Amino acid sequence: QAGTATFSYVLYLTGCQSEPSQMLTVHALPITELTGEASICEESVTTVGPTTNGTWSSNNPLVAQVNAQGLVTGISQGMAYLTFTNALTGCSNINPIEIQVHHKPEVSIDFYGSVCLRDNAQLGAIVQGGTPSFSYVWTGPGGFSGNTKDIFITLNGEYFVSVTDNKGCSAQASGLVYQRFEPLITGFQSTICEGDSTSLSVVANAAASFQWGTNANNSVSPQITVFPDVPSETFSVTVTNNEGCS
Repeated sequence: QAGTATFSYVLYLTGCQSEPSQMLTVHALPITELTGEASICEESVTTVGPTTNGTWSSNNPLVAQVNAQGLVTGISQGMAYLTFTNALTGCSNINPIEIQVHHKPEVSIDFYGSVCLRDNAQLGAIVQGGTPSFSYVWTGPGGFSGNTKDIFITLNGEYFVSVTDNKGCSAQASGLVYQRFEPLITGFQSTICEGDSTSLSVVANAAASFQWGTNANNSVSPQITVFPDVPSETFSVTVTNNEGCS
């Protein structure tokens, strides 16, 4: 225990005793405490004490780091032990504080093939890492909310998802769904005479490319002239906009 003491040497054969030694001071060990959570996520924090008159150190700074004020930051999955050293005495706590760091999940949004609104449009959360099972919280335009991995949407706009794993670690992602892309074919005659030609034109906002079918010579122009077969012929075109929606 803490205190002071002196030592003397006694020779048993003669009973003679030496002069007392210099005063020896025994300092008390630092009293430490975990003032936050013992289990944290990557990039989250917890706290330990004391916060003054000394320095903290981590035996594994690749897992958890701690500053002089006792703020602990989770770096990567694993276990770390924290030790406090008193600046005045140089004494350290015998039982280090144990900190468990859990791997944080990563999340991204699956647009299921199109970033533009369409019939039965769907979004999904793609989760990597973390500890199953996961919970989901979606928000979006028009007061939209959802709590499943996959959602169906009816409005364009920005959607947000927050995913929380079994250890309480969470991650967020957002994605922008563009307005519905519906190009129109205009300017054509529905009835013509055999051997006559007709023009077909595509009207589409922010169109980036056009691809007509083989019966239109695989044209990449927004306007074509064709000679339909008797009694009728169908022409199709794939139009892609600047966001990649077709």
